[in-house]
Amino acid sequence: MANWRDKITVAPPWAYFLLTCAFCGPSFGVLMWLLMPQADAWSALAGGVAFGVGFPAFITSSVVRERRRLRETAGDLSRQDLLALARAVRVGEPPADPALDRPLLAMLERRRTQLESAARSNPWIFGALAAVGLLRAFTEGEPRVYAGTAVLLVLLIVSLKLLSMRRTRLERLEQQISAREERPATQPEG
Repeated sequence: MANWRDKITVAPPWAYFLLTCAFCGPSFGVLMWLLMPQADAWSALAGGVAFGVGFPAFITSSVVRERRRLRETAGDLSRQDLLALARAVRVGEPPADPALDRPLLAMLERRRTQLESAARSNPWIFGALAAVGLLRAFTEGEPRVYAGTAVLLVLLIVSLKLLSMRRTRLERLEQQISAREERPATQPEG
C-alpha cells in the first residue's frame, strides 16, 4: 500500500496546489505576524493568503516541470511505477522490479542536481532572512521579531540537516542499484 507521501508525488497538479496552499497560507501568515510587529493579525492573514497562493503556484509549476522532465528521461511510466519510484527515493531502497532501475537512476541524477542547488542557496536565503530579522529585533526591540528570527534559524538548521540526510539516502540508493546490476542473475538449480 502506498504511503501518503508517495501519493503526493503522483497527485494531479490541482490537488498538489490545494495541499500546498493549505500548508503555506497559514504558515506564511504566522511567520509574517511574527516578523512584522507593526502588522495586525488581519494584515498578516492577508499577506499569508497572498503569499500562500503565489508560492504554491510557483511550486506546483516546478513539480509539473519536473514530472515532464522525468517522463522525457525515463519514459511514460504507469502510476504504480511512479509510486514505486517515489517510495524508493523516500525510503532509500531500490524498487522490487529491477526494470525500474534505469528510470530511478535518471530520477536520482535530477534529484542530486536539485540537492546541490538547495545546498548552495538555502543557507544564504534563510541566513539573510534571519540576519534581517535579528537586525530588526535589535533596532525595534519587539519580542515577536526575536521569535520570528528564531523560527528562521531553526529552518536553516533543519534544512541543512535534511539536505545531508537526503544526499546520504540518494548515495545509498545508487550503491544498492549498482550492486544489484553487478550481481549475476542466479540460475535455478534443476
